[in-house]
Amino acid sequence: MSQSRKTSLFHKAFPSNIPLYSASPAKLASTLLDERESFVGEATDECRVPVGEALGDCRVPVGEALDECRVPVGEALGECRVPVGEAIDECRVPVGEALGECRVPVGKALDECRVPVGEATDECRIPVGEALGECRVPVGEELDECRVPVGEALGECESLWERNLMNAESLWERHLVSAESLWERNLMNAESLWERHLVSAESLWERHLVSAESLWERHLVSAESLWERRWMSAESLWERHLVSAESLWDRHLVSEACVVQNKFEEIILE
Repeated sequence: MSQSRKTSLFHKAFPSNIPLYSASPAKLASTLLDERESFVGEATDECRVPVGEALGDCRVPVGEALDECRVPVGEALGECRVPVGEAIDECRVPVGEALGECRVPVGKALDECRVPVGEATDECRIPVGEALGECRVPVGEELDECRVPVGEALGECESLWERNLMNAESLWERHLVSAESLWERNLMNAESLWERHLVSAESLWERHLVSAESLWERHLVSAESLWERRWMSAESLWERHLVSAESLWDRHLVSEACVVQNKFEEIILE
């Protein structure tokens, strides 16, 4: 077989852009590997990145947020959610404070019509120990303009009987004022304790809801993060397998090409 015939068969068997005729086996292997897009451990295309990093624009490394609408574990997932222990949205406030405009912290008044324990409850009521209305005065003083203190005369035509009646009425008034004051104090204390219980219960309920929601969010983020990690790991392993397989295939092709080249070189040298 002539030299030109051998050269023609050689170029038909291999691409013209690979100078197999003049290349050594080492250079031939390097040329074939350069024709491939990636090597072992690197990405195989533009949409895939190395192992351990994000897979696309909307994905980030394990442990960080997954996209713009998601944030790391322990933080809020959206504009209306905040970390554990803080308020959930504008209509909710931290634990221990009021939940709305008409509610205040425990121990303080609940709204404009209610006052703290020991003070009056509205404009028609005054603190314990003082008179309850315009016609009533503190214990031990006269009750109105028509009555005078015990022990003094009521008038020129009035006798000891009148004085006794006035004494009895004064004692009765004193008893009524004391009883009404105690009743007011009991009602105010009971109402304050009830309000305190309601606020505390609601505050604890809010704390429970916030904690539960935060734990649920944390669970969802953790589960999703683990799922992403598992999915990324699986895809990464698959990528690694594909790259390794592709690299082995390239290596096999290069080895085969080197064997063929050696055969051709032996033929040519003959």
